[in-house]
Amino acid sequence: MMRAVLIAASLAFAVAAVASTDAGQPPASDPRAVLQEVITLTDQRALPSWSDRDFPAKLRPYLTDGLLAAVAKGGKIAAAKGINLYDGEFFTGSQDVAHAKLISAEIAKLAGDTATVQAVVGTTDDPAAEVKTGDHVRYEMKRVAGVWKIDDFKNLEPYAKSQPSIKTLFSDPVRYGQ
Repeated sequence: MMRAVLIAASLAFAVAAVASTDAGQPPASDPRAVLQEVITLTDQRALPSWSDRDFPAKLRPYLTDGLLAAVAKGGKIAAAKGINLYDGEFFTGSQDVAHAKLISAEIAKLAGDTATVQAVVGTTDDPAAEVKTGDHVRYEMKRVAGVWKIDDFKNLEPYAKSQPSIKTLFSDPVRYGQ
């Protein structure tokens, strides 16, 4: 009887894992889950701009303390010096985002509590349009207290080749700002 209960429990767990993967949602233990969450929130326009006062509080579940500190410090320097540092939506860099979609995400490297995820993130400014293509973006992730968080990211498209990663941009706003 006990063996039947264990088999049934194992089967239920396996079915739940497959169902979550089939639904297109990676399990929470997967570093891609945080990307799916922030892009979904971006699509819903539920995240503040990086320059908003509540940015650190609302993004703390998704970003490392190091990235949040870089954004805060860079934002203060940019404001004090009148530098136009970053004028797009935080995770996509796009203007006037009506829809955002994580088209694909593959774990390129996984080593302990760090991961590199190569993703394709698409946006459109047309509320009636479906997102079908996007930019290739590399995300550097860290697991903090068992939770995956974004530590840095960089657009890999040819037009963005000369641009720094987001953390580098905010760490040195005088050099990279306009």
